[in-house]
Amino acid sequence: MRSPNKQEDLHGRFDESPGLSLSRRFLFAFYGLLAGDTALFLLLFPGIGRAPEVLVVYALFSFVGWAIIGLPVALGVPPRYLCRLSWPLRLLIGAALGPIALFAIFLTLAEISGGLKTFRLANTGIFFSMSILISTTSFIVYTALLRRQAVLR
Repeated sequence: MRSPNKQEDLHGRFDESPGLSLSRRFLFAFYGLLAGDTALFLLLFPGIGRAPEVLVVYALFSFVGWAIIGLPVALGVPPRYLCRLSWPLRLLIGAALGPIALFAIFLTLAEISGGLKTFRLANTGIFFSMSILISTTSFIVYTALLRRQAVLR
């Protein structure tokens, strides 16, 4: 347990900008994406021998989702705000980012393939579950790296 003075010092570090460059935050976000994809791979590993190309499709979707939702959050939100979030709030935000990204991808694909009139979310539940796993893992790893960097400063 930290003494009150050390705890105040730790919060003081989160209040000021950790001084992370955009390239460092990009790298941390990419590490988060790799961690999320690894979590999905470990979950799917027992059945992957039957259809290894499915993993490539999942990785492609996760990369696109990271590029349109995850990366703007990682680079657009100041690290001091993310560092001060409690862990339940980080879990909740991470779990929300994946389905938002997947929904944006589905809407884009529906518009490209024939319009929103034929757009249906039927039988997509497993994909939303996978997006929650990837985004939660990615966001937790990203914020953990931010916090670690702020503590080291």
